[in-house]
Amino acid sequence: RVVGIWQPAERRYLLLVTNLKPASWSPTDVAELYRLRTEVETSYKTGKSGLGLNELPSSKEHIVRTLIDAALIRAQLAMAARSTAERHLPPGRWINPGQWVTVWREVIADAITDRPIMSWKALARLGQDPNVGRRPLRMAVAGGENEHLCGLEA
Repeated sequence: RVVGIWQPAERRYLLLVTNLKPASWSPTDVAELYRLRTEVETSYKTGKSGLGLNELPSSKEHIVRTLIDAALIRAQLAMAARSTAERHLPPGRWINPGQWVTVWREVIADAITDRPIMSWKALARLGQDPNVGRRPLRMAVAGGENEHLCGLEA
């Protein structure tokens, strides 16, 4: 059975081949089923490649689990953002999930890496030794300076 669905945005028919019975499945139902099927298949593919799970840098279980959890969080953020973006598209248009997740992976990575750079600089400033260049206290005390710090009288 070949099902044709008119795509007004592209001004052409989308042709689908199926073995679903015409009595049970209308052309619109078949199109929706195939759309969902394509989305699921694309999500699996995206889960491996778009989320960076096709090559894991470690075989240690705790690291792999952490990377998978991070990938799932990225996927959720990407899907939520995609859903929001699709509400602003003309009817009948949609966003390729694979492309979207890949783009969001980069957007999230950029957003995350900018903050630690600022934080590390701030931490480095806070962590600087304020006594650099000063004589250590024990040397100052041994040399007779700052006796008042040790309870000694001059």
